[in-house]
Amino acid sequence: MSITVTEKERFFSLKTANSEYQMQADSYGVLKHLWYGKIVHQNMGYLLEYPDVGFAGNLYEAGNQRTYSLNTMPLEYAGAGVGGFPHLCGFCGSCRRQPGTGSAV
Repeated sequence: MSITVTEKERFFSLKTANSEYQMQADSYGVLKHLWYGKIVHQNMGYLLEYPDVGFAGNLYEAGNQRTYSLNTMPLEYAGAGVGGFPHLCGFCGSCRRQPGTGSAV
């Protein structure tokens, strides 16, 4: 297994014999999930999309930046009330849903 860290780009890559896992911290320090799958030998950050999400929640530091919302980004770690709609996960107990199905328990 190899681990690559590019400090300037805040990029992390973990490679096993058959797979690669990529993460990147953005300019606000939010860790984003970029890629998990076959080994690709490149930064997959180009896959991130930044649509206009003017009515979504936002970090205070992002100001009026309408293309930045934790609700629509592939976060590596979504904490309580922070993007990724974490209470629909089925693991926290508060949403009462089965993991991966969206069905109520």
